[in-house]
Amino acid sequence: MKNIYKPTAFLMLSLTLFLMMGNVFSVNAQSGTATVTTDKEDYQPGDIVIITGSGWQPGETVTLHIDEDPKPSTCMLPHDMTAVADSNGNIYNDQMLIKENHLGVTFTLTATGESSGLVATTVFTDALLFSASLVTNPLTICPGTNAQFTFVISNNTTSSSGPGSGPGSGPGSGQNGTNGANGRLGAIRVAIPLGFTNLSITPIPNWEINVDQAYVTLNALSNNDKIQQGQSLELIFTADVASNLIGTFEWTTEAWVSNDLSGTKYPAIGTIDNPGVQPSTTLLVSTSVSDPENTGVTYGSDALFSVTTSGTGIAYQWEEFNGSWSPLVNGGIYSGVNTATLTLTKPSVSLSGRKYRVVVTGDCGSVTSDGNATLTVSPKPITGNFTADNKVYDGNNSATVLTRTLNGVISPDAVTLTGGTATFSDEDVATGKTVTLTGATLSGADAGNYSLGSVATTQQTSQRWKSLETSQLTIRYTTATTAQRY
Repeated sequence: MKNIYKPTAFLMLSLTLFLMMGNVFSVNAQSGTATVTTDKEDYQPGDIVIITGSGWQPGETVTLHIDEDPKPSTCMLPHDMTAVADSNGNIYNDQMLIKENHLGVTFTLTATGESSGLVATTVFTDALLFSASLVTNPLTICPGTNAQFTFVISNNTTSSSGPGSGPGSGPGSGQNGTNGANGRLGAIRVAIPLGFTNLSITPIPNWEINVDQAYVTLNALSNNDKIQQGQSLELIFTADVASNLIGTFEWTTEAWVSNDLSGTKYPAIGTIDNPGVQPSTTLLVSTSVSDPENTGVTYGSDALFSVTTSGTGIAYQWEEFNGSWSPLVNGGIYSGVNTATLTLTKPSVSLSGRKYRVVVTGDCGSVTSDGNATLTVSPKPITGNFTADNKVYDGNNSATVLTRTLNGVISPDAVTLTGGTATFSDEDVATGKTVTLTGATLSGADAGNYSLGSVATTQQTSQRWKSLETSQLTIRYTTATTAQRY
């Protein structure tokens, strides 16, 4: 047992050495070295803690104070005791009883000499030493069946000797285990998940087995029937598995290792503050698949359909509906056809309305998603630009388009801007006139994947006067003397 010394004793020794360097013998005699230890590092309910120590002032009373972490809710009184040092400065106490409510508690023992002021500490535990190796066979069971599966529960506590001291002391046990009968596993309780009914368990000689809707409890009929250290117990279950049961189900297992069968049986053991709950074993039920959701994208983006599944031996096959269901293969725009996520790379608008589903095959058979996942691909909005030619006044507002361009087309798509009527804002002569193109459309092999928005001119055009010969010009005067052109 490792002893822990408080800083007070160390500080007193250091100061004395600093002030009285010339008298080392008197320092040792004045300060002393005291120890306290226990016969085991870990205990089980029913054990007596034997406390010993040395180096105390002969005849002095040594107080023994014990702190608990965590402190049990049912432990109301302090654990304060005393021991009187004999003529050799040794102490001994055997008044500490470990009880069932101490399971999981770490104890810190502080010994203080009332005359010498010496302090020493040590730590011991009533740990949950039991651990279980939980194995299921098979790992997966299928819904709607009467399934059989096996758990193997092992007593993994180990014995190791540790020195004891004081009157009547003997070999103790090490930190990792218990000694003798203390290491025997005598009571087990397994929680039954919902969905498992009519559960039964193969009889085990010399064990009492009870099954209700919530638990299977197993209790050894005597101490000699318990699972010894390093041994295992095989539990063979049979149960009806609900037809709609899907997912992973935990079978929380509790067990009890003790030195005495009395008071350590289920269900009474369930009232103890710190039951020996072990990691749950799990059963994976069925092959299941979620239904993929509808997917909507704008042309140029990828579309994804995903599902989640449970079960073992899972394989995927995605299918597409276009009048009938057809399995997909990787290639072209399709990838991931044999995975949980189907990817369509830049699907075209023409694929809108197609439906997708996945067939999932596992150890419990095949299931298929509902087939309602629908793809919607919206055309990609783009804009156009054009340039118009200048012209000489001709009495109308028509304009001639010189060039046309599109903005936002994804390479290498073939899309062009065609058609339409270009007009000046009016027929009058001016510079910087606005030209409008109406009725233009998209054409080309990929035009169906785009929608045309605004079309604007990229330049300011002008309409200039037309030169006329004098003989061609007729002026008519009115009473308002306003000249008009013909």
